[in-house]
Amino acid sequence: MKKLDILEMNSTEIRIYPQDTIPYDLLLLDENIKKFQSVFNISRQDIPFPIPIKEGMPQNVLLFAIGKINRLEKPVVILSIQFEDRKVIIQTKGDSSNTQYVFEKLFEFIKDIDSSKKYDPNVELIRTYETKSVVKIDILFDKFISPKVNRFLRAIKRKNKDRISEISPIKFQFLVTFKQDQSLFDKTNIHLSSKPLVLEPRQGHHYSEKIYFFSTPTDSKRHVEILDELVAIFAN
Repeated sequence: MKKLDILEMNSTEIRIYPQDTIPYDLLLLDENIKKFQSVFNISRQDIPFPIPIKEGMPQNVLLFAIGKINRLEKPVVILSIQFEDRKVIIQTKGDSSNTQYVFEKLFEFIKDIDSSKKYDPNVELIRTYETKSVVKIDILFDKFISPKVNRFLRAIKRKNKDRISEISPIKFQFLVTFKQDQSLFDKTNIHLSSKPLVLEPRQGHHYSEKIYFFSTPTDSKRHVEILDELVAIFAN
C-alpha cells in the first residue's frame, strides 16, 4: 500500500526588495490596476490604503486575490498577490515553481508600465517560502506521539471513563527559528521571523482516514523531502 499521497498543495513565496523597487506611483494608476487585473485574471482586489509606520513614511498595501495565468499552456491558479511596501507575497496552487513563474510575470508587467528602469525579480534582499499540503499518510496520528504521552492520555480517559469517551491529539507543531544574517540586519533592519511546522488531522475527516494537513516554512521540494523523511521514520 502506498504510504504517502499528496492530495493538494499550496505554495507561498515572500520576497523583500530594496526600498522603492516597486513603482507604486505607476502601479496604483487606475489604468494599470485594470491592466494588472486583466493580465493575471484577478477576481478580487482590495483598495490600497496607507498604513503609517513613521511620520511621513506610509506603507503601500495592496491585495489581489483569485486569479490565473497560463504556464506552458496550463493554468497556474493564483490565490493572492500581495504588496506590502517593499515586500511582495505570492500564493499559488501547486508547487513553488508556480510562485516563481508568477514573480517573473509580475516583473514583466512592471517593466511594461515603467520602461525607464531595468527591473530584475531576483534582486530581492531576502526570499522565504511556505508550503501547505493535504496528504494521505498510512499512519494513524497517535503513532506520531510518544508512547508515554499516549499512555498519559489513556490514563486520563480511564480515570474519567464516566465523562470522557475519547481523547485525541489534534496537532503536532514546532516553531522553526532561522539563522540570521547580521550584516543584512545592520543594513536593512530585516530579520527572519520564526515560523511553524505543523502536522494535524485534516478538518472534516475522521482520524481513521489518515488524511493530514502539513505545513512547512520551506519551498515545495523540501516540503516533499520532509514528508518522505516523516514517513520513513514513523512507518516502521
